[in-house]
Amino acid sequence: MQKMLWRSKIGDVFSNLALREQQVLETMSRRVSIRSNEIIYLSHDLIEHVFWIEHGCIQLSRVNVEGQRVILDILGPGEIFGALAWAEKNSRNHSASALSEGLMRVCSQGDFEQIVMANPELALKVIKLIGFRLRKLERRLLDLAFRHPRSLFD
Repeated sequence: MQKMLWRSKIGDVFSNLALREQQVLETMSRRVSIRSNEIIYLSHDLIEHVFWIEHGCIQLSRVNVEGQRVILDILGPGEIFGALAWAEKNSRNHSASALSEGLMRVCSQGDFEQIVMANPELALKVIKLIGFRLRKLERRLLDLAFRHPRSLFD
């Protein structure tokens, strides 16, 4: 069977799924075109979908009450986002927007949860991905916390 382009681009998270699970995931998701500056979701939106990028760049960010934006991460082809959907069940705590035109796959939270529950290897990969991103954010926080105030302006 021909390997689909999106499967070849989504990296390690889905790499070891059996062909049957890959087909199920493909069936349970849909391909969506995104435009530059398009908002994918806003902070406090209900968690309904998980996304992965085929082509383009996505920015994850938060805005405080004064309107200051903090960029949490910039994601590219092969990366998954919104994966906490199956862990949180409420609303999002950040926004996602497209930095460029592209393509992404969208899967409902329930369908993604089904796939993850049926595939322990995939569940472990998603947990590792979330842990990696958490460590990355912790390093950034520590860098800011231990930086001398004068060095912020150098």
